[in-house]
Amino acid sequence: MFEKVAFTMYSVTDPARARDFYENTLGLKLGSHGSHGVMHWIEFDLPGGGCLALTNATGQAPGGGGMVAFEVADLDAVIADLKAKGVTFKSDIIKVRAAE
Repeated sequence: MFEKVAFTMYSVTDPARARDFYENTLGLKLGSHGSHGVMHWIEFDLPGGGCLALTNATGQAPGGGGMVAFEVADLDAVIADLKAKGVTFKSDIIKVRAAE
């Protein structure tokens, strides 16, 4: 019946700032995007399929309680890279061991 998750949507208040962070800091590939007046929709194509969509068109608070988790090959390297780019983390990194 369902084949895959087409996109995950995340509410933002500053689309330009959000686009800059996800595109330039995280290095995600920009996909479909557009605007209608002050309403913006920005998609980032994710490796392996699907996409992350950012919008200010929902009227919801940023994030709206949602979270986004990206799988990476080397978490320590990604954390070091993001810290070098000035990214701060709001909590400690939680490393989960896969079930055996």
